[in-house]
Amino acid sequence: MFYSSKQYALAFLKLLTELPFEQQIKEINKLKIVSYVVGQTALRRFLFHPALKEETRKQFMLYLTGLLEIHQLTVGFLKLLFKNKSLLFWRKVVREIEGQFKTKYKLLTVEVETPLPLSQAQKAEITLKIQNFFAQQVKLKEVINPRLLGGLLLRINGFLLDLSWRRQLNQLRLNS
Repeated sequence: MFYSSKQYALAFLKLLTELPFEQQIKEINKLKIVSYVVGQTALRRFLFHPALKEETRKQFMLYLTGLLEIHQLTVGFLKLLFKNKSLLFWRKVVREIEGQFKTKYKLLTVEVETPLPLSQAQKAEITLKIQNFFAQQVKLKEVINPRLLGGLLLRINGFLLDLSWRRQLNQLRLNS
C-alpha cells in the first residue's frame, strides 16, 4: 500500500507522543542521521540494487539503528517503511516529520555562532531568553566559528542578530 510522506510523518509523530519531549527531538535527529547516511550516493546504489536481497537491506538498517541506539518505536517505523517499500522517498519523509514536528510544537530553531563552545549554563540562558521573548519552544544549534573575535551571532527564522565584537569594532571605526 502507498502512503504519502505526510501520512508517514503524522503516523510517526503520533507514535513519538509516547516519549518525553527531549527524547522526541533526539529520535528525529537520529532519523536525520540515518537519512543522511542512506542518502549517500554509493550507499544508496548499494541498498537499492535489484540484486540485493530484501533481508540484507533490512539487516543493514537494523545494524545502523543499533549503532545510533535508536528507540524501538523508531525502529518499528523503519521496519514499516521497509515493508511498504517506501525507503526510496525516505528523505522526503524525514523532512516532512521535521516540518510537522516544528509546526505542532511551535519549535523555533535558533543557530548560535560563537568563537568558542558555549557552556551548558550559557546555552540554557540563551534558550530561556529566546523562549520568553518568542513564547515558543527553542531548539538551539551551536556553530563554532574561530574567526569571530568574541560575542555571538544569532540566526532566528532567517534573521541575523549580530552581537559580535567584530561588528562592534567595525562600527567604532566607522563612527570615528
